[in-house]
Amino acid sequence: MRAAIARLAKFYGPPPRPPATDPFELVIWENCAYLVDDARRAEKLHTAAEIALDIGPAELRRAVRRSAVEAKKLLRRFPGIGEPSADKILLFCRAQRTLGPDSNALRVLVRLGFGKESDNYQRTYRSAAAAVAPDLPADFASMIKAHQLLRRHGQELCKRAAPRCDACPLASACLWCRSHA
Repeated sequence: MRAAIARLAKFYGPPPRPPATDPFELVIWENCAYLVDDARRAEKLHTAAEIALDIGPAELRRAVRRSAVEAKKLLRRFPGIGEPSADKILLFCRAQRTLGPDSNALRVLVRLGFGKESDNYQRTYRSAAAAVAPDLPADFASMIKAHQLLRRHGQELCKRAAPRCDACPLASACLWCRSHA
């Protein structure tokens, strides 16, 4: 994994800083950035605000510092926050050692042999998260960088349909690429 991340960093350059490090700000980011119409987006933001008032942003921050398990339960109360988003928020808050891969990064991990593809997204996610866990960098800055680089790679080259293996810096280590050559 470290070699793959190093190749991606060389190929793409350093990723930008995360959009935020506060858990509620990241919940809002996840909901604003999601591809829905404006009415649904406004509804989700209102619901998120109501939940934040119920929990209290200060309590959410304390929960993140106290227990990733407790924080994940609170985060999953918000609209649009499933296990992957909660894991990503906890990563960006430096509270849990995980890559928190979105669907783009997850596709890259599975194609590199981390985890098994399943018809069930949750099963695929958990399989890849468990498979990559022993290879995770020790520090949060490196894990955040890995998350961002894997995500970008999945968005730009390692696409679900028509991946660009000819331009991929990971092609030599990619099980998917080798089996589809």
